[in-house]
Amino acid sequence: MKINFSTIMKKLIGTCIVVAALYACGSNTESSKNIDACACAAESLKEQKDSVMMRDCDAKRTQDASFEKSFQKCYLSIETGIDTAKVSVSKIDTTKGLDLPPAGSGLYTIENDKSKMRWTGRKITGQHNGTVPVSSGELTVENGILKGGSIIIDLSGLICEDLSGESKNELESILKGPDFFDVTKSPTAKFLITSVRQINPHQFEITGDLTIRNQTVSQSTKILVLPNGSSAVNVSGGIAIDRTKFGIKYGSGKFFKDLGDNLIDDTFALSFDLKAKK
Repeated sequence: MKINFSTIMKKLIGTCIVVAALYACGSNTESSKNIDACACAAESLKEQKDSVMMRDCDAKRTQDASFEKSFQKCYLSIETGIDTAKVSVSKIDTTKGLDLPPAGSGLYTIENDKSKMRWTGRKITGQHNGTVPVSSGELTVENGILKGGSIIIDLSGLICEDLSGESKNELESILKGPDFFDVTKSPTAKFLITSVRQINPHQFEITGDLTIRNQTVSQSTKILVLPNGSSAVNVSGGIAIDRTKFGIKYGSGKFFKDLGDNLIDDTFALSFDLKAKK
């Protein structure tokens, strides 16, 4: 019987991420009074949710900014597979509640130098992570509701942070080369929002067209939009991307057999902390 190591590793990693997220927040789901943020995040991702638990979770998220920050980190960790330590969320003043006014109406331009976007990719023998810069972007808000927007990512500026020297240069060269993002022909990726569903005053589920290597695929994710004064917003979130949908087949178990230690996960994750102002 042939063992599918890729499937096994994905299940193990997914399980470990959920367990780690629950442990990081000190799980205690037996009492709604002492319910924790990571348990709430895990419950919110279930198809059949515990309505009583979600009622208590929603109330806690509104009342306690520290709880909301932990919820966001755990939610993104579980959804994208990124370890909580590497998930970035918008800065929240945890000394205050979240009874914040919604973001003001207008066109917000993303500040490239203040925004952060991090990537994580996994393989059989471990994982690598780094950053990728934002080229430009904008968001439109009307009466506190996100209406649309777009962002362009500079793939040619991709950096690996967990390696150094020759190993770092080699990995960056592979990722930027024709087997992966092929930045010579397609130096940027673009995400264009096509629809928005408001979940609460500051959280939205967005769907949009993601274009990588001139191939476009619809993607959905949840983002947090928090006002930063009267003329700026902080936007955070995370998204898991199946690279094979964009024609990136290198090291994929879907297309190649007997890869052994050269097997690379089809899915990579992006987490982001964007700053935008009018």
